[in-house]
Amino acid sequence: MLGLKFACLFCLVQCLNTIPAPAWSVSHPLLVAHPDPHHAPPHPPLEKKLPRKCHTDYTQVVSKECHTEYSNVCHTETKQKYKTEHIEECQDLTKKVCSPTTREVEDQDCHPVYEEKCTTETQHSYDLDYETKCHPVHKKICHATVSYGYGHHGRRKRSASGGYAPHCEVITKDVCEKIPVKTPKYIEVPVCSKVPRYTCVPITKSVPDTICEDETYQKCAQVPHQIVLDVPIEVCSDVPHEVCEDVTKTVPTTTS
Repeated sequence: MLGLKFACLFCLVQCLNTIPAPAWSVSHPLLVAHPDPHHAPPHPPLEKKLPRKCHTDYTQVVSKECHTEYSNVCHTETKQKYKTEHIEECQDLTKKVCSPTTREVEDQDCHPVYEEKCTTETQHSYDLDYETKCHPVHKKICHATVSYGYGHHGRRKRSASGGYAPHCEVITKDVCEKIPVKTPKYIEVPVCSKVPRYTCVPITKSVPDTICEDETYQKCAQVPHQIVLDVPIEVCSDVPHEVCEDVTKTVPTTTS
């Protein structure tokens, strides 16, 4: 249907091209267009021509039709991956190993010997003496005077208040006593004490000691290491490409 429309359109264009153009429309170098319509040249008479008859022919034309197709294309790429592996590593170390022992040393065996040593000290002392001291003591002694009288019952004693005063006298007597008297004095007193004196003799004795020696040993540990691995990976993608094929088509042509 599309080819038929195209053929009709082509035929119409060919027919229009066969119609002659009017004589006044041909450009001439001596003719100049005038804008005033009253002075315009008169139109030449048109010649009548019969239209040409056209007919359509169909021819077969070979053309190429192309379209895009996608194909899966793969290739191998190398990708690096890291892997951790533990490797045992050892090193030689030194440590001190100590053990108890004894060693001989020179010494002295000493013991004390006590000796008596005396010194003289001055001490304060007293001499005790007694001396006799006397002092007078006065003593009053009274003697009563007694008178006798006669009464109805014969002889009786008359009281002192009856008018007779007592006879008194003072007697002085020396009273003596011994009183201690301290007389200070300084005396030299020997003071003795035992002072130690050490007597020593040389001896040899064993004392505890420690002996140490260096001992070599190995210490191992698992040390992590990173290893690089090349891993092949297949990478695929859709690649477009154009596919063309020959197609025979019927094309209309117009002839007059």
